[in-house]
Amino acid sequence: MSGLILHFPKEPIRAIVVIPAVDSEPGWCTASFSGWPSDYFMAKLKGPLSSILWQLQNKGYRQGLPITVHPDCKRRAAA
Repeated sequence: MSGLILHFPKEPIRAIVVIPAVDSEPGWCTASFSGWPSDYFMAKLKGPLSSILWQLQNKGYRQGLPITVHPDCKRRAAA
């Protein structure tokens, strides 16, 4: 088990949602719990879709939660 401690919000978390980033470079996305921004989590995962998915899988953020990717992020990654 990793030594990484994740700070989860008090409400139940059902999924991790990857949405297009508004204030970053074109083609970048951000990840949030259940579609709502969390200051701790949003600051950590911002970048190209491939980078976000790699971090979710390999750095222990996922913790068994499903990952939903917004269609705009998929389209940007394919372009």
